[in-house]
Amino acid sequence: MPAGDLTITSVHVNAPLTNLAIRYKVPDMVAERIWPVVPVQKESDVYYKFYKEELVDYPTLRAPGAEANEMAWDATTEAYKAEEYALRKLVPDRVARNADPPVRPAMTTVEKLKATLMIEQERRVAAIVQSATFVTNTSAIATAWDAASGQTPEKDVDTAKNAVRVAAGKVPNAILMNYLTAQALKRWLKATAYTTYSEYLDKNELPPVLWGCETIIGVAVRNTANAAKTETLSDIWTDNVTVFYKEASPSLDAMTFGYIMRAQNWITTDYYVDQRKGRMYEVSVVEAEELVSAACAYLLTNALT
Repeated sequence: MPAGDLTITSVHVNAPLTNLAIRYKVPDMVAERIWPVVPVQKESDVYYKFYKEELVDYPTLRAPGAEANEMAWDATTEAYKAEEYALRKLVPDRVARNADPPVRPAMTTVEKLKATLMIEQERRVAAIVQSATFVTNTSAIATAWDAASGQTPEKDVDTAKNAVRVAAGKVPNAILMNYLTAQALKRWLKATAYTTYSEYLDKNELPPVLWGCETIIGVAVRNTANAAKTETLSDIWTDNVTVFYKEASPSLDAMTFGYIMRAQNWITTDYYVDQRKGRMYEVSVVEAEELVSAACAYLLTNALT
């Protein structure tokens, strides 16, 4: 029977499963650490982009009785449009009745639906923040960080940080790299006897803050094969390294690399499908992943050989 002919009853927001969808943190996802979530009221609207007038040299000395010099500043607007992302899964009555306790069909379904949606979010953000098409301040790393010798990761990162400082007036406070790049950097730090971070290197891991930047490591993988084919897993994140500034207190009037503007938080709805004798669970979110200021980021390409 065509999907449009299904009889659906009692469509409603399932509060407990909605809370589960909101609370459930999918392991290894970093998109929301790169671009923090900012709640917005409307699915399409504008946000402000501010200039750097405060960096201009204004005469501030005032003679007795004189008026203060007047500063001028302005802002432009940029439009965003949030989209809805959703997936659903039917749990047949027979599966629910016969499931062992650890399976928890409804809860497991919601967790898997959100995980799939979060992987897609990860891919969308990665396609922007690791691309020279969007992050236009960029340079190739002269000697790959996994080379036998001659690499200079700290200098490379310092170059990127200074470029952002000059372009945006902000000192970067975060660095993004993929898993293999992080492993190469860890080996280099250990080989050079970098004692500053020995507490972490002794445990074979990078420090949470590296050279003044929050360390963000993209480790997520995705299955690139069709659903019916043998799975083929590949990295979502490339070996490009992004050094960037993100606002500590996210708001739409701040200069920052980017935001995830969320018009609807995670929601789980469920309804019974008579013809299929089962309950359908659907998880959805409405958001826009928005590059706010490319000047707040610098891309170091080809970190690995």
